[in-house]
Amino acid sequence: LANASDGTDASSCQILSCGGSGDRTLRLFSTARSNLDKEFSQGQGLDRKAKKLGKLGPEGRAELLLPEVVALANCEARSRDWGDLVTIHRNHAIAYVWSTKRGSQTGPLLRQTHWNISAMKERPPRSENATSVAISACGNFALVGTLGGVVYKYNLQSGLPRGSFPRDATTKTAREERQRQKGLKFAGDVGRTMRILEKNATKGGMITSDIDQAERERISYDEAEAKRKAMIEKASHNEAVVGIAIDSVNKTMVTAGADSKLVLWSFTSHMPHKKSPIMLPSPATKICHVRDSDLAAIALADFGVVVFDCSSLSIVRYFGGSRLNKSPDENIMTHTGPISDLGFGPDGRKLFTSSLDGTIRVWDVPTGMCVDWMAFSSPPTSLALSPTGEFLATTHVGRLGISLWCDKSFFRMIVLDGTPTEPCNMNEPCPVAECAQENADMVVSTSKSSTLEKKNEPNLNDFNDANIEGTEIPPAAKKEGLITLSGLPPGHWKNLFHLELVKERNKPTAAPEK
Repeated sequence: LANASDGTDASSCQILSCGGSGDRTLRLFSTARSNLDKEFSQGQGLDRKAKKLGKLGPEGRAELLLPEVVALANCEARSRDWGDLVTIHRNHAIAYVWSTKRGSQTGPLLRQTHWNISAMKERPPRSENATSVAISACGNFALVGTLGGVVYKYNLQSGLPRGSFPRDATTKTAREERQRQKGLKFAGDVGRTMRILEKNATKGGMITSDIDQAERERISYDEAEAKRKAMIEKASHNEAVVGIAIDSVNKTMVTAGADSKLVLWSFTSHMPHKKSPIMLPSPATKICHVRDSDLAAIALADFGVVVFDCSSLSIVRYFGGSRLNKSPDENIMTHTGPISDLGFGPDGRKLFTSSLDGTIRVWDVPTGMCVDWMAFSSPPTSLALSPTGEFLATTHVGRLGISLWCDKSFFRMIVLDGTPTEPCNMNEPCPVAECAQENADMVVSTSKSSTLEKKNEPNLNDFNDANIEGTEIPPAAKKEGLITLSGLPPGHWKNLFHLELVKERNKPTAAPEK
């Protein structure tokens, strides 16, 4: 959920979303005004290019779009100056910068200098495919994790690379390699410096004591370099980087990998912390970081969650997972399926986790207890919380829409009586886009069930014969006194308020000629 930027009074009224398999679009939805919903532009003249290439219709235009988005990161600190949204795509190494203000992909391409952009040339290796992305709190830097375990840092304004984590992982270009092999001058080449020292020693420009001192410095440098390389090799990820988090002052970066490593890096020196890596109980799948309390929640492959304190460099909480699978009572305290998404509340005291077992759990971080347990008919795939914590947005398997939930604790007193022993079944609303698709397939079953329900109701005589014999029967309220929404889009009923004006405008000006 993004903050308001369209002048509305709501403190959180915009939702950024990307489609799943087969949907290559990036959209923004407004919870306050439906006419502000829009799709982000991926370049000018897509229809003209598709027509030129012989790709007609919506299918032809869709082939020119970017691959489906797998992750995105947003920061509004410098949204007026340059792009504030970065996306990575499936089986794609290059990251793209977008502007939420313009609603288009206007920023530079985040890539290494030796990567080819053209699809006609050789693509970057598969190990360079992006798997995670994050933006610093200042809005100046973007970090992209790869399938090979390397994290690249880019400048958002220019798109130029600014190093990598680990520091030596940046691939040298072919030109740089030729320069090193020929012994040409190259900035930062330690071998060139040593050759200059040896050359000065052979010319007699240095006395014996200077030569001995240079030799001692070279030996000490080699030992320090060996220790540094061993430290980097130990801390580096061997598999994909699944999550990146940065603190609010750009001092520390946290990365979680599929190799069960949690690594803390210095943001300026690109070196790992001396205590890195910290081994997790199971391979990580996602990470969520709250900058105010400097806590990071890591979802694990054993359906559990660990909370890591980046200040004390220790794991402070365990939520579920294989370590609790000992008794039936403890099994209630853990998810039974892979965790699809997680997120902190605005104050960092609540942690929301969604799982493919069809439930969402709310954990109280200070006490380490599960305080809420919600069950859905369709497994949730992702979630997002508003900056105020009042609203929760979820997406579900097989559903096109985004469900928006409201926290009742903001409106009335809620008494938490221990850990819930069974989930609360949520009444999911059906999006309008899905109603149109389902009506065509379910009109027969709907008419039969509605007719059976009406046989037991005393208001059967109130309907006319056309309604009884036809398939279109008005929906009945679930309980007396409740309001039932039609589920129709606004265009179907907004003109009803001006029906007389429409009839007046549509009156014929003259009699039809025979």
